[in-house]
Amino acid sequence: RRLTLEIQTELQRTERQRDQALKLRSTAEHEQARLGELNRALEAASAAKSAFLAAASHDLRQPVQAVSLFVELMRPEMRLTEKGEAYFGKVKYALRTVSEMLGTLLDLSRLDASTVEPEIEVISVNELFRELIREFAPLTERKGLALRVMPTRCHVASDPVLLGRILRNLMSNALRYTPSGKVLLGCRRRGSRVLIQVWDTGIGISKQNQE
Repeated sequence: RRLTLEIQTELQRTERQRDQALKLRSTAEHEQARLGELNRALEAASAAKSAFLAAASHDLRQPVQAVSLFVELMRPEMRLTEKGEAYFGKVKYALRTVSEMLGTLLDLSRLDASTVEPEIEVISVNELFRELIREFAPLTERKGLALRVMPTRCHVASDPVLLGRILRNLMSNALRYTPSGKVLLGCRRRGSRVLIQVWDTGIGISKQNQE
């Protein structure tokens, strides 16, 4: 009789373990299915974002290009002072910058679709630095910052548009988070490569976020 009770108790324990295992398996399958749905939703959202960026940047570039054209056509009809000429030049440069930013949005959508092919050519780093200085000089003046560039004779093989946008992001962040002091743009040779650096006296990144 005692043996019978022990066998029944063991059978009941085994059944409970089996039921628990079945419940765990069912829960795992449910979670796996839910994760699959979330992944599909994320992929759909990413595709929608890429499509939106492509459409928005393409549609916005057309009126910006039209404004640029009208500005060029309007210039011969205008009589400007020396200061007016300087302002007019800044207007043209601002329009070109906006057009390039919209191009960046279009490139982001193409990057998501893995359709960007870098167009490599030989670039004068010094010329690229000059463009950056012209672009960011007004902002540094407004903030009272010193913007310095180290002249260089280096040339690199890279995509000028993509490289320029990377450096613009670095310069923009440096100026944004530097309340006082200076920003330095320069490069150093590293064997057959060139190391381009942006230094600033800003707040930096907190230690817990650096890694």
